[in-house]
Amino acid sequence: TEQEMVQPRLLFDLPMDRSWIRWSYAPAYRNYSTGAYTPTDPWTHQFDLDGMLRFGTRFYTGLKDNFERGTENLRAIDPGGEVTFGTVPYRVHSPTVEIGADFASRQGLSLVGRYNSAQFDRSLGAVFYNYRGHGLQARYNYRPGPGSLAYLYYGGDTTTQQRSVPILEQIRVDSRSAGVGFVRRVGRDITTRASLGYERLDFKGRAGGGSGW
Repeated sequence: TEQEMVQPRLLFDLPMDRSWIRWSYAPAYRNYSTGAYTPTDPWTHQFDLDGMLRFGTRFYTGLKDNFERGTENLRAIDPGGEVTFGTVPYRVHSPTVEIGADFASRQGLSLVGRYNSAQFDRSLGAVFYNYRGHGLQARYNYRPGPGSLAYLYYGGDTTTQQRSVPILEQIRVDSRSAGVGFVRRVGRDITTRASLGYERLDFKGRAGGGSGW
């Protein structure tokens, strides 16, 4: 079976002095050479947002967002690659907002808020479960040089999983984490990240609770 895919990409870039916003839209159309398989929806739609808004010399807001609606590209749900192909329509949404302030020339504080959501069409028998989560992280930032950022962080996340098995109908996972991180950015196109930390997970649901690291 051969797959034919057409995927244009529209990119919008808006520089504003020390601030900038970039967003893109990438639709993809897939078709197959066999009539034995017909996609539930041949279209995948992906939206990305990345930006930095500066207010004066100290304050800033960083924006990131990814939204994808599709059927077959399950790496958007499962980056580990255990399952890479599916037939059930899904929606993935993961916005992040960072609000911060710089003190002196290299130090600063910031708050990072996150939201994550993955929703499947349950009527078609999805392999994965739906979930929604949100979190908040506090950071102490230090900039060792241009384009480099080292930080200490502490935060928490709450995720609610909706499962199809009755006894596991809903599970809530609360996490607390702390550690260090490093970000190296080359322009606005290449970013490398590394982090090392500790995380505690607490599980609550109809199947009973538990905890782990």
